[in-house]
Amino acid sequence: MDDYISKVQRFSDSLTEIQNSNFQINTLLNLLHKIRDISKDELDLMITDLIRLIPQNDDIDSFQRGDFLRDFVSLKRFVRKTYGFVAKGDLITESMGIGVAIGVAIGAGLMTVSAGLMGAGIALGVGIGLAIGTKREKQEEDKGNVY
Repeated sequence: MDDYISKVQRFSDSLTEIQNSNFQINTLLNLLHKIRDISKDELDLMITDLIRLIPQNDDIDSFQRGDFLRDFVSLKRFVRKTYGFVAKGDLITESMGIGVAIGVAIGAGLMTVSAGLMGAGIALGVGIGLAIGTKREKQEEDKGNVY
């Protein structure tokens, strides 16, 4: 696993800050550190396949971005389902999405009073989603499940 971590770190060093953010390289490094001591065949295979997508010579032009991100999302889903580990910010994002949906429903109901209240419903939904997501993430952090 340490070889993988060092390869990802070298690749990260060759990227700009924006590229690191877009490819979620820091999240990948955090995940690799989190699962360092876990050795399961399916997990090891997924990680190996993902790391193979990183160019040997750190040539960003040969980097298969779409394949990398697709495989990384699959790895994150697997780790969450199997081990309960979740990336920092994912729970907040999920909860805010649900909050927006609820906010649209609230806003639609408020539109009977005034059309301008639609935005208030969405804002209320975002606030509720943010509060719930933050609480869920804090609970998972306390359990040690956030990477």
